[in-house]
Amino acid sequence: MSKTKFPEPTLSNDNLNNINVILSHDIIAAYMRKHSKMRFQVGDILVKRFDNGQLETVSNINPQVKRWMYVYEDPETGIGFIKQIKVDLTLSDSVLSIAQLHLHGEAIFEIDPELIESTILGDGTVDIASIQNTARQHKQEIISYNKMLWHCIDSFKDANSVVSTMKIDDHFFIATGNTRNQKHLGTNISEYKVISIDHISVSNLDYDDKRIMDNICKVYNKKSSKGIYKLIIKQIIHNGQYQMPQKTIYSFHLINYKGLYLSKPRNIMDRQ
Repeated sequence: MSKTKFPEPTLSNDNLNNINVILSHDIIAAYMRKHSKMRFQVGDILVKRFDNGQLETVSNINPQVKRWMYVYEDPETGIGFIKQIKVDLTLSDSVLSIAQLHLHGEAIFEIDPELIESTILGDGTVDIASIQNTARQHKQEIISYNKMLWHCIDSFKDANSVVSTMKIDDHFFIATGNTRNQKHLGTNISEYKVISIDHISVSNLDYDDKRIMDNICKVYNKKSSKGIYKLIIKQIIHNGQYQMPQKTIYSFHLINYKGLYLSKPRNIMDRQ
């Protein structure tokens, strides 16, 4: 008996664009993307961060950061449950689902940068005093380590110097959306892979790219360079499991980010 031969799975560019449109409007997909960044352990102390980077506080008149404790994770779905830590450092009676909060428009939860490790005492309170020093030391170790990897880019010369060390298939890392207080904590890191790299003359830029370069010169009060580097890169997501479509950038674009890492920085939320 002959075997039925089915066609190979294929996707056109229109198919991929349609998939991206569907995913961009799907609330379940939105939660799953954030869920990968919200993997915690029972006992972790969490804070809630809004899209503008601000942390949720106890109230409009009480600037103390509102904290939560990760108290349970469903083994089948991986959905986590939390309890609020009250001002008197006891846990609230009610338990809330992180997934449910997200689907109702709540912001993302993350481990409290000031309280990396947590300890639950027998009476249900959190011994914050005993972990403050350890948390601060761990935070400083992360910052010091990442500073050693950091390549500052403050000029066209800096940008060309850093990019000139790159090779095809190299990876580099850019910190995006970090406030000054979060600098070098290893959060909000985007990873990129170099597909090709060429040194070109500024005269080879098209009109739009030349305008971008001139605008960077104006905004940052920088002098342009006669030669620049053209890079074709791909963004790497989920530890290399998914790669965004490749795009072209120029070395002067990196001035916007003030610098980059040529080796992967440590993340303050990673377990030691």
